[in-house]
Amino acid sequence: MWARAPRNPTVDAHRRSLEEHWITAYTGIVEQGQAAGEFRRGVHGHDFAIRLAAMIDGLGKSLVLGDPWMTRARMLQICAGMIAAELVPAT
Repeated sequence: MWARAPRNPTVDAHRRSLEEHWITAYTGIVEQGQAAGEFRRGVHGHDFAIRLAAMIDGLGKSLVLGDPWMTRARMLQICAGMIAAELVPAT
């Protein structure tokens, strides 16, 4: 998809739609969590969503391509650590 999108408007439209879907979903989760007091306030939900989506894309690429340093468990651990570092309120 990444290689084809710049040269294929249909593929690019689907890619953009998928990206928008995930970023919108992550943004909503962050905003709901902040409103409920479960997530740290002051984190911009949309910016966080973009960072999380980029991290998942990058790590996922390594996982799908079979890079020896990336496993599913490691990917989940890295993502969970980033989420906790940015969103879990200080106690």
